[in-house]
Amino acid sequence: MIKATYTLDPDTVRALEAMARRLGVSKSEALRRAIGSAAKAQGPDPRVAALARLRKRLALTPEAADAWVHEAKQLRLDGDRVERIWRTEPPPQRVAESPPRRHK
Repeated sequence: MIKATYTLDPDTVRALEAMARRLGVSKSEALRRAIGSAAKAQGPDPRVAALARLRKRLALTPEAADAWVHEAKQLRLDGDRVERIWRTEPPPQRVAESPPRRHK
């Protein structure tokens, strides 16, 4: 447990004491329960919920996510190899573009 000090107004303290008496617990326990209840009522973090909806929409399984990570790493490595080759060899010559057409 972490011991902390907070400043509460008299009405809040009276409500906390009444809640603790009604529940038959300490004021600290009553406060923990109230905060826990408020957190549950608030619902999950909207960012986490958005990620869950996206994962469900994509039907992304842990295996598919791992395969995607592996493929992304491989593409990055392949890109690095191509860049190293181009540093040692001149890049391919580009074909000259034809002049732009004039509209009549």
